[in-house]
Amino acid sequence: MVPFLKKFDFLRFSLTTFLFIVFGLAGSSIFQNFSVPQTQVATVINSLSGDIDGDGVVDGYDSYRSDLTAKGIIPADPRLPIRSFVLNAKGHTLDADVENLKKDKKPELFESSRGETWKIKYEKKSRSRAICVPPVLNLSFDKGSRLFPGRSTYRNNTELFYQKIRIVPDCDVLKNERKLVPPEAPSVLLREFVVYDTFRPWIPTPEVLGFASIKFESADTTFDHTKSYNYLLLQRTTEQDDQIPFTEQFNLKLPVVEALASEQYYSVLKDGDRLSYLKYTQNGVTNNISFEKENAIRYRILADFVNLYDHFMFWNEDYAKTASGEWTTISYDHDFSFTCNAPGLPDVRNDIGKLLPEKRKEYLQAYRRIGHEMFGNKQQLYKILLSVDRFPFNVSNDERTRLKSFLRRSFYLYSLHFNSLELANEAGVDYVAPNNEKELLEGANIANSLGSLSDNCARTQTRSLSLEIDRLSTRLGKTLPPEHKTQSSITIVRAESQPEAPPEIIGFERVKEVKQAFIVAPKAGDVFKVGTLMTVRWTSNLLPTDAPIRLSLRQGKNLTTLSTSKIVQGVTTPNDGSESLGVPRGLVPGNYFLELSCVGPSTSNSKCSTISSSEFRVVIPEVPVLTSPDISR
Repeated sequence: MVPFLKKFDFLRFSLTTFLFIVFGLAGSSIFQNFSVPQTQVATVINSLSGDIDGDGVVDGYDSYRSDLTAKGIIPADPRLPIRSFVLNAKGHTLDADVENLKKDKKPELFESSRGETWKIKYEKKSRSRAICVPPVLNLSFDKGSRLFPGRSTYRNNTELFYQKIRIVPDCDVLKNERKLVPPEAPSVLLREFVVYDTFRPWIPTPEVLGFASIKFESADTTFDHTKSYNYLLLQRTTEQDDQIPFTEQFNLKLPVVEALASEQYYSVLKDGDRLSYLKYTQNGVTNNISFEKENAIRYRILADFVNLYDHFMFWNEDYAKTASGEWTTISYDHDFSFTCNAPGLPDVRNDIGKLLPEKRKEYLQAYRRIGHEMFGNKQQLYKILLSVDRFPFNVSNDERTRLKSFLRRSFYLYSLHFNSLELANEAGVDYVAPNNEKELLEGANIANSLGSLSDNCARTQTRSLSLEIDRLSTRLGKTLPPEHKTQSSITIVRAESQPEAPPEIIGFERVKEVKQAFIVAPKAGDVFKVGTLMTVRWTSNLLPTDAPIRLSLRQGKNLTTLSTSKIVQGVTTPNDGSESLGVPRGLVPGNYFLELSCVGPSTSNSKCSTISSSEFRVVIPEVPVLTSPDISR
């Protein structure tokens, strides 16, 4: 294990060292143009009247909050109200299908403070949180009665009325069941609220309509009906009968393409670079989505800013067309956020590097400009910190303080990155030192003096290798041997007092092997002529090693078999193969997918799965026309 030396003196260090210590960067070049004033910039205290938020530090955020209170914008206690409800299921369970219940048995939602009762329909929702009790529910309100009032940040509205909402319980599946979030991590509803509130000013994001304490009267026997349960109330992105629908608030066009159900997700072919396009094929129909550059970059930066995971194409993401005719991502379900990972620079730069050469500079310049807008001054940070303080449910001050510490660290890391000389050079623009350079450096010093998000976050990190071993190697500054692809997680240690030392791998854990399946060739956009050879290459651990396989071309529902091979163990296996096949002469020109599947019994216990390539094109070769000599003469 990397040895930990004597406690580091935080008042005497270079910014490069500071960035190594706090953010775990593997290099120092991007901040060569900064130096840190040799002054103490934060007063850490136990108790002082100037410490408005009670985090033990008197800083600019305390002044920010005091100023908002003095102007009457927020009360001295900024926490938002908690509304009290009783949901009466009229003798049914919360799993029941209430769509066609008799009118006299229609469920009701009663709010005591307003003295209002709404006739409702409810529907149990969610995937990973389907195990929560009480559950995640969609509530639809009877159109014959008044719509449901909820919080609003849209323009000058503080309250709007809603036809349909989602209610999300205080149920942390990732922490309690899957152990993917450290046990001392802040409350899941606190994390989610901060993410929603942070995202919404920048990208289309559902509104948090309020906070509720809900008691249930139902036939369920899995939870205590005498208790009230904490819930987050959320806006629905597709509902058109709200007072001002989500799509109207963000000037989006219908229809909204919604995330897929679990069983659909794994059967739909998806391809895209997450920044400029998404192509998916469902039931033989191919659809193309071209992303709006600005929103795509903002979303990716924000997701990395809060360590947001569990978001992929059609997984916890909806898509809608903007006024420009291009598409934007709508992110939701933010429970897998603020994990034990230390703040890190946005991965979006890696994705920009994978774009076509003619697009890279354009996207890199937009990335730098957008970063300036989002992390250019401390007011942006203070708005995010205020979200932490506005969360009304009972969480410890320590939880709030640790979350704020993470946000400060992450914010100043991003501020200095987007104002760095290296990024300006990379984007091909003239470098101009920020006017608030000293302010950014002082803020970074304050962030460095604060604690970690989790007791384990300061040094030890566990990362999933999955399919991203190359990117993980780059971020850790350490080469990982290829055989580690068979390990599903890795534990590393960073030395806080020896930032120059590379992280030391202290252990691997073999959990469930990550299932991977790829057809490497043909690739998306490849063109093959009828009657010529096509090279097919694949890699997969989803197929038995002793069963024959079939290679076929699919166009819609039509399947053309190209080859059936007997697999001989040790010579050719379906887990790593290559064949050269002829494109049939009678094949109709058009777009095709190549499919690989098993066709015979296997003596192994492996379950056979069909894998498919990206879409490619088959054309008829041009017939040469003799133009010389003129044989008519």
